Amino acid sequence: MIPTSQLGLDGFRLLDVDNRCILPFNYPVRILTTYIDVIHAWTVPSLFRD
Repeated sequence: MIPTSQLGLDGFRLLDVDNRCILPFNYPVRILTTYIDVIHAWTVPSLFRD
């Protein structure tokens, strides 16, 4: 996670990361998650951009 002090004006607080995952365009993607603790929130903010 990128610290709040290093975010720019266009950054997402607590959602921006230093290692981004690049996904293919126009291709089905399957996401499998495993857990030891509860996954409270998981989001992809730019997924539903127009």
